[in-house]
Amino acid sequence: MICRDHLGSHLEIEIENLKWTSIDGFGNPDLVPGEIASCGKLNGKIYFTGTFLSTLPFAYNYGLIKESPLYLEFRDNEVVHCKGISADFEEQFADFLKYRLSNRKVEEVGIGTNPTVQLHAVNAGFEERHIGLHLGLGGAEAG
Repeated sequence: MICRDHLGSHLEIEIENLKWTSIDGFGNPDLVPGEIASCGKLNGKIYFTGTFLSTLPFAYNYGLIKESPLYLEFRDNEVVHCKGISADFEEQFADFLKYRLSNRKVEEVGIGTNPTVQLHAVNAGFEERHIGLHLGLGGAEAG
């Protein structure tokens, strides 16, 4: 799968023979429907706009990223470079990436499919259903 946008993003995601999970509203009524997710080998770069949801207060501190995109570069499923938003964000994000090795690994590639979900930068379980691509970092290692 190749993902590109008008900002210059170019991600290549190898998804051959991977199982996709579908959050379609059937079998789990407490989840908002509208996402498919998997994980594959990911390489490339993105100019990120949207919401940066985390257990750390990135969304609370920086809100919805619209004007000045965040640049992220990936090699073999790892974040290898981050630039943008502000010096404070870059410092906090670098600390997050260093805290646990798994924090820099892309553990999920999701595609939101629910056209009614709006971004407010407050709820990952809901907002990841918003139409578009999302990447889940970390989570494979406790802590």
